[in-house]
Amino acid sequence: MEPSPPLTRIQKLPADVIAKIKAGEVIVRPFNAVKELIENSLDAMSTHIIVRIKGGGRDSIQVQDNGTGISKEDLMIAYQKHTTSKLSSFEDITKLTTYGFRGEALSSIAAVSQLTIISRVKDCVCGYKISITEGNPETPNPVAIAANPGTLISINQLFFNMPIRKKSLKSPSEEYNAIFDLVSKYAVHCSNFVSFVLEKDESRICDVQTFVESQTIDNIRLLYGKEIAANVTPITAQSSRDIFTCTGFISQINYSLKKMRFILFINDRLVDCAPLKKSIELIYSNFLVKGAHPFVYLSVKISPSNLDVNVHPSKNEVRFLYEEHILNEIKSSIESKLTSTTSSRVIATTSSQSKLNVTFSEPSHSKLNTSLSASLSQSKTSPKINPAKKVRTDARNQTIDEIWDRNEFCSASGENMIVREIQLDSIKELRKEVLAKCDIDLHRTIKDSCFIGVVSNNIIAIQHETKLLVTDITKLSYELFYQLYLQDFGNFGVLEFTEPHSIGKLYEMFEPYRDHDSISSDDACVKLTRRYIRDMAEDYFSLELKPDGTLCSLPVLLNGYHPNPLKLPSFINDLVHNVDWKNEKPCFQTFGYALARLFTPSVHDYDNSEDWLRVISSILYPKIKSFLKPSEKLKDHFKVITATNQLYRVFERC
Repeated sequence: MEPSPPLTRIQKLPADVIAKIKAGEVIVRPFNAVKELIENSLDAMSTHIIVRIKGGGRDSIQVQDNGTGISKEDLMIAYQKHTTSKLSSFEDITKLTTYGFRGEALSSIAAVSQLTIISRVKDCVCGYKISITEGNPETPNPVAIAANPGTLISINQLFFNMPIRKKSLKSPSEEYNAIFDLVSKYAVHCSNFVSFVLEKDESRICDVQTFVESQTIDNIRLLYGKEIAANVTPITAQSSRDIFTCTGFISQINYSLKKMRFILFINDRLVDCAPLKKSIELIYSNFLVKGAHPFVYLSVKISPSNLDVNVHPSKNEVRFLYEEHILNEIKSSIESKLTSTTSSRVIATTSSQSKLNVTFSEPSHSKLNTSLSASLSQSKTSPKINPAKKVRTDARNQTIDEIWDRNEFCSASGENMIVREIQLDSIKELRKEVLAKCDIDLHRTIKDSCFIGVVSNNIIAIQHETKLLVTDITKLSYELFYQLYLQDFGNFGVLEFTEPHSIGKLYEMFEPYRDHDSISSDDACVKLTRRYIRDMAEDYFSLELKPDGTLCSLPVLLNGYHPNPLKLPSFINDLVHNVDWKNEKPCFQTFGYALARLFTPSVHDYDNSEDWLRVISSILYPKIKSFLKPSEKLKDHFKVITATNQLYRVFERC
């Protein structure tokens, strides 16, 4: 018989252990900390909130506001647990109108990070600073410091004392995207009275920047895109018994997304409500095709006495009285709104090809630009077609199977960023050069063509009017990616590697293919990690080159498509030997050539012909049709095989 285990005694946990356990409930990820600080700023009547993020929130989070501030006396207890200015008794919860009330946010953050608070009340001549590590202040009293009215809270090394929690966090880019999504939702909801700024990694490039006077629809347009803003309609709902009111915007039935965007605020609190979300999706399923989803933003107001916000420490769930009645009223209003618009329903199955607007050139009075613009936008009539010229394939007609294949194969970008206007003369000149070299007839041929299939390897067949042509997809793709690079210069999305790649090792891997004297891998690494190259590459190209000699990211040139990683050695070789890093215009041009070579696909990049066919038909050729300005030299790569009017005469003799 085995001896029984020793009896363990019940004991009270140490205060620091309790603090860490409780903090883990409130602050699960960096965006939870950002949410708590934003809500504190809103409670302080702020009209301007700035959020700065480094390392996806792991390294640093800063939230600055222009609110009422924290007095010197309150600063000493603000970070302690269960200290709050929002309520003094439990009964106050029934009439709560603020975001915070538990007094746990700052204490939870302080327990798992290095926290600094700088605050100044408006009638004070200076601000005060206090620093806390693991819940303990570094100085016995706040230190006087020059500061603007309001509060600046800095969180450094989040979860530094909880290694398992820190290791379980997602990648910096995923954590940043969660913060971006959070700030975007608050910016939409707080339109008209609060402006938001979101900056990433000290780059001073604002991914979110809204203004106090902006309307809700303006911020939807700014943060979620012009297409969504153009296809949403206002929604209102209320109870005849004055139990609640609801306002917001919902997408119309002629527009859909690949993933539902659901923004719900109840009494100005960002919350989740799975039953309501599921019900709305069910309503839209009667109007949208399979796999299509809506955009929904709702702001619900309920009497505080009917609302229970004390459900979970994260405060992302609430319970309220008359829940079934409120949900039914909201669902009924949405259904009525959608039903009233069915008469004008249009399903845009080819929007990815037809709604892209690209203009390379600046406004110009030159004859070249005037004639080219007129030719590219010239409208076409539809004359009567004789039987010999009738064709059964139309570039605008697609089967249902083709539509589903594209939606399943192409991934949504998920990127929402503020596009900055690039005023560099060199980029403007390179864009104009592309436009000047464009062959108008070939542009019209490609734009009105229809993809038929892959003939052999990189050779594809297309149809234009009555002609069947073959061309090399790699030649078209090279010019496509170079032009995409010029259009999105300075505004690329980021394709981040799961593991950084050593620049030196990639350079060494290309050694057998190098036909000239090379430098050592160490020298190549030193060259590409010079400060001015790293800064320029990350700022303009979304190419992250770390000081430790690793490549961490590439730019996104085309949503749903990424280059073959086996081409990275060749790309690094190009960066070392073929990019002119010293002169502005040659630098941007040669880097664009190198990037286009990296992104240009080949049949050898894919394991089977089915994948190759899907990439061409679903991603590459639709973009080539809608975007490419083909140069004259591409004419040499098009060959007419036959024409249907010739085949018609052959069959006529039979």
